[in-house]
Amino acid sequence: MTVEERKPSSHEVEDFSFPGRRDQLRGANHWLECKRKADGIDKNLWRIHDNLYDLSAFASRHPGGRRWIEVTKGTDITEAFEVSKKYLMIRD
Repeated sequence: MTVEERKPSSHEVEDFSFPGRRDQLRGANHWLECKRKADGIDKNLWRIHDNLYDLSAFASRHPGGRRWIEVTKGTDITEAFEVSKKYLMIRD
């Protein structure tokens, strides 16, 4: 895939279509739905560093619990992945 064909990750998209004011935000589920639209990822995959992964089988073993994996399905989780990786390195 060339640079021109690559879909931009969520942090590169200028118009997220996220609610701009606090009163427009209707909760976490609404925010996640806006993020899914902005990320433009298949609803059954997760993006980490511009690569797509099916984490369904990993969900039951995820240290943060199955629910976090299920809720973030269809989004770019690069930042959360990097933060957790750094936390695990510090903790060990």
